[in-house]
Amino acid sequence: MDEKNLLVGLLIIYKKMINFRAFKKKELLVLFLIVSFSMQISKNPNNSTNNNQTLKQDSTFSSFSYIFIDEDSDFVDYGFPGNGTHSDPYLLQDMTLSENSTTLSSIHIENTTRFFVISNNIITANNNYSIYLNNIASGTGVISDNSFDFSDTSWPFSNIGISIVSSNGVRIEKNDFKFCYRSIELWWSEDIDIYNNEIRHHDLIGVGSHNINIENNNLLGSVRFTSGSSYITIKNNYIHAHTGVYFSETTYSEISSNYFEYPYDEAISLTESSNNLIHNNIIEDAGIGIEIKSSSNRITLTENTCATSRYYNLFVESCENIICSRNNFSLSTYHNVIFHDVSKIVFLNNDVVSAGYHGLYFSTCPDVFVSQNYVARNERSGIYCDNVDDSAIINNYIHQNSYYGLLFDIQSSNNVIHHNEFYNNNKYGYSQACDDGENNTWFDPTLKEGNLWMDYEGKGDYYIDGTAQSVDIYPLSSEPTNTNTLSTSTGIIFFAITIIAIYFLGSKRKMRYSKSSKRRL
Repeated sequence: MDEKNLLVGLLIIYKKMINFRAFKKKELLVLFLIVSFSMQISKNPNNSTNNNQTLKQDSTFSSFSYIFIDEDSDFVDYGFPGNGTHSDPYLLQDMTLSENSTTLSSIHIENTTRFFVISNNIITANNNYSIYLNNIASGTGVISDNSFDFSDTSWPFSNIGISIVSSNGVRIEKNDFKFCYRSIELWWSEDIDIYNNEIRHHDLIGVGSHNINIENNNLLGSVRFTSGSSYITIKNNYIHAHTGVYFSETTYSEISSNYFEYPYDEAISLTESSNNLIHNNIIEDAGIGIEIKSSSNRITLTENTCATSRYYNLFVESCENIICSRNNFSLSTYHNVIFHDVSKIVFLNNDVVSAGYHGLYFSTCPDVFVSQNYVARNERSGIYCDNVDDSAIINNYIHQNSYYGLLFDIQSSNNVIHHNEFYNNNKYGYSQACDDGENNTWFDPTLKEGNLWMDYEGKGDYYIDGTAQSVDIYPLSSEPTNTNTLSTSTGIIFFAITIIAIYFLGSKRKMRYSKSSKRRL
């Protein structure tokens, strides 16, 4: 450390000791004289060690052991340029912080009200936190263009790149993180923008945080939000991690337009979360593409592409009110899509193709509406229903599945099946569908129209395999058209889903309004 920075640090310590009356002024004066004498010795040209360190120092960077600021006047005492206003913030920039210290942070700022920017710094010190912000005034902090590099630190890493605690309106952008234990963590903070960062290792987490935008980042680590977080937007990121995005007790949030590559476990995992949108993501080679479980409620999945998962492309368990529309699920090793113990499902206009087992699997699911889907070339059944009740399967294209196109196992009852196109399923069997349930109806009783069976010979009834001895008494002779005739239970589902959609969209508008009102540097 050079003598100027040592003197600045001493003055700050002197002032704080006086404030807290930790020492008598006479004792502090003696301490000051001792350090000043030490500084004079460091100027001695015969001190070869100090000369070598000075020669190695990049002339464009200042060097500090650490920076500790807990009131506005500390910015002035350190000599940082700027006056702390919105138009002329204090600039903490062009520094190297590489010396390990006994403090917890390389840069520690708390209880401040002035504007500041932390930028273009190189931080390699092996401290618990590289940058720590706590209780700063809303909208006063920017952290940009910094390098956090702990590649020379031995495993296990303990470094946290940026920690934001009880602070709102911070912008984090264009930083480069290498080998952090956690790259960014947010604790009980709001209105945080995280843009265009390179996070090469480990996680970004949020606890009890709200109105967080995470966009256009390259993330080689997980994004995790828990404990009542809400209004989280994760958009347009490249994510490569064991688990890509994890929500627990997180609400009114959006995961959209991200590319997930090779997540070893789940690309997206939601537990005990509600009113969330998963939209337009691309997921390849995951363990499980999307996992939703444990009392999650009112989840909407639209226009996602999930392919080549080692287990399932979509796994939903112990939830209710799930909308799944216009997605593409393909080439999973086991089932493409599985719903277990889920009620009130709308599965509409999806592609479900080429699974290693069943294409679409429902187990213990009441009140399901399945329509306008393309279910094809799955190695077992196209749609398998086990203990499915009071549901409607209509207007689907069910083609070339190796086993039955549609199978109802035991304890499935009171379902309606009509206006589906069955083509070349169960190729070596006698029927393209099987019904081992009870009281399932294979035609629309109002329109007196059933399903199109490509192996139907053109007269009489079409017989369904299975113990129920079901019959389609109105088989179609031409390609079915969409029908708006819905059973009572299905109508109730649509009414509920409409209310949910209005509620969710209203909440998203509230989020956008809140964000548009934020104050920014």
